[in-house]
Amino acid sequence: MSALATGDVDRANELADEGRDFALRTGDLATEAYAVNTAGYALAHRGMFDEAERLLEESVRAARQLGNVRSVANWTRALGGIALTRGDYPKARLLLEESLDIHRTLGDPWGISHSLSRLALVSLELHDMDSSRRLAAESLAIEREVGDRPGQLFNFEVLAGVEAAEGRPERAVRLYACASVLREAVGSHVVEPGWPDHEAAVAQLRSAAGEEAFAEAWAKGRAMGLDESLAYALGEETL
Repeated sequence: MSALATGDVDRANELADEGRDFALRTGDLATEAYAVNTAGYALAHRGMFDEAERLLEESVRAARQLGNVRSVANWTRALGGIALTRGDYPKARLLLEESLDIHRTLGDPWGISHSLSRLALVSLELHDMDSSRRLAAESLAIEREVGDRPGQLFNFEVLAGVEAAEGRPERAVRLYACASVLREAVGSHVVEPGWPDHEAAVAQLRSAAGEEAFAEAWAKGRAMGLDESLAYALGEETL
């Protein structure tokens, strides 16, 4: 998955093919499951969602057979992302709630926070701002504790969407700016399907706010340190 994390989809696909060939020669079901999953992610990045979904479902079945519940949770979350991309929000919610339940059972903070953030995105798409804010805030609080900066930036973007939808464009711009600093720091690329195009949302806010107001809010967000950004996102700022 490291190649996907750096945005190198072609290399990820090559590695998946090599891994699957090796697994088929050796009868290694675990390696085959990971290779199939990686190929599914790569196809999802290319927008080939039908084939990606088929491969991800195959990898989940293999993970269940192997008793690898953590992989079931992670890969079910990816299937939820595909449903989200298609606008099938009820299916997305069911898959993401399954993923969240498994991660809670495992006591896995990373998995809990990432499932929560995607459920927050589902709520945002369904215009349930209270739920979206609550889920993203729970996720972000976990990520602050464990230091998951990629996860933090995704929640900044969800909360920015909530602020924009509720008529607070300056807060939305500042949160997107906070996220942009983290993106640069961690070199983050979206590695799961279903995450929206943050650049399009930022461009829409720029157009709505006007260049001067946008630039001022963007500069303020960019100037925040991480602790200040987290407090701002969670509504804990004192100013």
